[in-house]
Amino acid sequence: RLGLNLSNENLFVKSLSLPAAKPATDVARNGVLLKQGEKISGVNVTLAEGAASLRGKVSTNNEGARLPSRLRIHLLPAEATAADDLLRYSEKLAASDGSFAFTNLAPGKYLLLAKTVADNEPADRSPSPVAWDAAERMKLRKEAEAAKNEVELKSCQRIKEIGRAHV
Repeated sequence: RLGLNLSNENLFVKSLSLPAAKPATDVARNGVLLKQGEKISGVNVTLAEGAASLRGKVSTNNEGARLPSRLRIHLLPAEATAADDLLRYSEKLAASDGSFAFTNLAPGKYLLLAKTVADNEPADRSPSPVAWDAAERMKLRKEAEAAKNEVELKSCQRIKEIGRAHV
């Protein structure tokens, strides 16, 4: 899988492809298989202007209750037509106070979901994003749809404090 760190918050990744492969490969969804020492060239990265950002804080449904010690915040496309567009999925670990931030997002409607991180998950490294696995992606979508935390991000919009996501 290729990861990009964009230094300009106004840009988002619109597509990743490898047109030279037979058949052409959607690198964002399928990744690229490389052997040790192998190099790859010809990957097309399409960037677009108009990225949005979203910041917020997780709270509990019960007043005075404590947040779990580790939370992962998932952001996924709300539109069914974008269910397999992995460039529209993102996940972040929440800070100890429950705060989170997403940047370089494509405009559109999103579902927001906060999930407790398993105790057996190492704290020193993040696992592969859930969205990379098709079956897990479907489970995540069902859970996010049931939670009904939807937000619409417009081009260049900066949401600094979304209504709280709940655990």
